[in-house]
Amino acid sequence: MQGKKILVTGGAGYLGCLLCPLLAELGADLRVFDRLYFGDAGLLSALDQDSFELVKGDIRAVEKFPWLLDDVWAVVHLASLANDPSCDLSPTMAEEINHVATMKLARMAQSRGVERFIFASSASVYGACGDKLVSEVSPLSPVSLYATLKIKSERALLGLSDESFAVTVLRQATLFGYSPRMRFDLAINLMTMSAVEKHEIIVLGGGGQWRPFLHVKDAARAIASVLSAERESVAAEVFNVGSNEHNVRIRDLAEIVAAEVPGTTIEVAPDDTDRRSYRVRFDRIGERLGFESAAAPAQGAREIADALRDGRLPAPYSTRYFNVMHLKHLMNIPVAEGGETSRTALLKNRLPAISSSDRERVSDQLKLVAEGQLGDPIGDFESSLRETFDASAAVLLHSHYLALLGAFSMLDRSSTKRIVIHPFADGRVYAAAAQLGLVPVICDVDENTLCYDLAKLQEHIEEGVTAVVAGSILDLPEPLETLRSMADEARCALIVNAQNLLGATVLDKDVASYGSVAVLDLGVDQNITTLGGGAILMGDASMKEQVWDFLACRLADGPQPFVQRQLGLSPVSAMLGTSNLERLYDTAATCRNLQAVYDELLTDVAHVRIVRPAEGTQRSGSRYPVFVDFHRLELDALQLERLMKAERIEAERGGGDCAAEIAITRSRGQAKKKSSNISPKAAALLSQLIFLPLHSGMTADDVSGAAYALQKVISYFARKD
Repeated sequence: MQGKKILVTGGAGYLGCLLCPLLAELGADLRVFDRLYFGDAGLLSALDQDSFELVKGDIRAVEKFPWLLDDVWAVVHLASLANDPSCDLSPTMAEEINHVATMKLARMAQSRGVERFIFASSASVYGACGDKLVSEVSPLSPVSLYATLKIKSERALLGLSDESFAVTVLRQATLFGYSPRMRFDLAINLMTMSAVEKHEIIVLGGGGQWRPFLHVKDAARAIASVLSAERESVAAEVFNVGSNEHNVRIRDLAEIVAAEVPGTTIEVAPDDTDRRSYRVRFDRIGERLGFESAAAPAQGAREIADALRDGRLPAPYSTRYFNVMHLKHLMNIPVAEGGETSRTALLKNRLPAISSSDRERVSDQLKLVAEGQLGDPIGDFESSLRETFDASAAVLLHSHYLALLGAFSMLDRSSTKRIVIHPFADGRVYAAAAQLGLVPVICDVDENTLCYDLAKLQEHIEEGVTAVVAGSILDLPEPLETLRSMADEARCALIVNAQNLLGATVLDKDVASYGSVAVLDLGVDQNITTLGGGAILMGDASMKEQVWDFLACRLADGPQPFVQRQLGLSPVSAMLGTSNLERLYDTAATCRNLQAVYDELLTDVAHVRIVRPAEGTQRSGSRYPVFVDFHRLELDALQLERLMKAERIEAERGGGDCAAEIAITRSRGQAKKKSSNISPKAAALLSQLIFLPLHSGMTADDVSGAAYALQKVISYFARKD
């Protein structure tokens, strides 16, 4: 070991603070990698800072430290969520830290030529064994996620062990004893603290459970013994680490501790949810390596009691001494402020609703194309859209913007060019109307539903409009029966922009089935995706030729067939769209269920407003908007977006691409300042709009994590006045 570089993960923890000084004393060149959940004071109090290298980092992101294993001879892997409650707090986080990161580190170590890998496992893998003695070859019976993940990692690690990469698994008994980074969530330590502070010990579960115990200094000695041993003695081996004499029933343990703190009473509670009870044989490590555990439970209780009395362990009920309590504390603090998140990978705001069946179907169709059997994928997709949404004709184009231009080209502009647009319509609606010389009129919204304010809309209609465009980016369907009646009475067109509304219904009828014309966005984030594209659905099939003629005249040069190839949807995109369309209602139902989880979790969160669909309407499940009252927070929308990203949650500000924002921006840029006609109410809502992640690949746990992250950030930055 002399002069060899050893990487200790979790080296600033309870065991690491005693292991690292021991290895340094034995001549090892130390590198410590630790998230420093509990700081570095314990390690630095035990080891001179100049005598080792300390690297702060998250084991889940160990790949971001490719140099970490440079010149390393051995890895001692201690980093983990180190008990049952911590793992139960976030099973996903536990899996990522205790297994996924473990295997990532091991594979990196093996590929970099590291010779030894010691894995700190636990005797809790034996679980509920009752009174019988178990050894390394006994069946495992885990009763907790923590133990299950230890077993999973043990088996995978031992599978990596080979002639050049020696893996050793150490199943440690329950640790106890004083450490510079102290823990009071371990049986002997907690009993001693309770005895000193309260003069009482409470024994749960009747006290008949067996448990083996190991002093933390002995645990460090055992690791050093493995590192000092010949490779052949420890490669691909599992060792129980402890002492046969220190298998103790919990009620007897309480008597041992109480004897070290005179005046302590013992109370036995009859029941407990902890089903762990195991007696372990520790002969193998003694026979193979000559290791013997030195310190008895009484000695550990004595040294802890002394440390409490002489002030080395102040405020013993502080969260820093209890892993799960401290982890909960950190998870209530934004990551950007030094807190923790349970996520490793970024939860994307939107992803295409492409399934394995979509990929297989398109792949099969491409094979037919390669064999010369192209078929008519564009015609098939058009036919499916017409049938699904009860349309007479469909035009498929390579962008949503082109579809908007085509739809607006059909409008009668002989008497007026005014066109009514929702303030939360996509900005492309405003831009397309303006490009064709139409005059966008931004109508105000009802403050409760965020649909059109019908009284304001009627005023605009009475002033003369060529069309009303229904639809916004909020996934909140308008009362389309009412809008259709208003449009019919005024003899203006009703155009349904079904962006973010595919799969939504009004009175059990598809939103895209309303209106004289419907425009579909088939972009990557829609419930029907062609990975970019748009469609126009119309009730009058004769208008299809008019649309193509317009596009040929305004946007392309050449005969109509050429224009259709230039501006129309590609055959491959149409194949994907047809497959995607078949799953539209399943996709929408999945995402609506996720919206319902968000609704439940965010309903009573301070400074957050959620909006539910109006009576008789059903959302598509494509987006999840919330409105955040930034006047009550010490941050703005951009800062919230960044803070959420630090939590591995991709939230998006919603106002930047809205029609209202474009109208406001254009009015500011005019030489003679003109009013944008955007009401203060709509402008205020615009500044508060945030979209949380929502797509069909998410789970309820993902939603819970996103909602919790938003609540955490808002609570932390809420104004105190």
